[in-house]
Amino acid sequence: MSDSNHQYVSDYVNKVASRVKLGHSSEHTFRKDLEDLINNLVPDVMVTNEPSQVTDCGNPDFFNK
Repeated sequence: MSDSNHQYVSDYVNKVASRVKLGHSSEHTFRKDLEDLINNLVPDVMVTNEPSQVTDCGNPDFFNK
């Protein structure tokens, strides 16, 4: 893993840990952090949290293009 990727993962883990310590987080609390991590680790992929109208049977938590 490159140094920059290691830093992205480390930052992600620290952000999640900080939010967990607050004691009032939910699944949605961490989605922006995960979106940022994926976009940083895989720059050729654009991940969108809570996309609208991407399927005809509901919407996924994340969408990539």
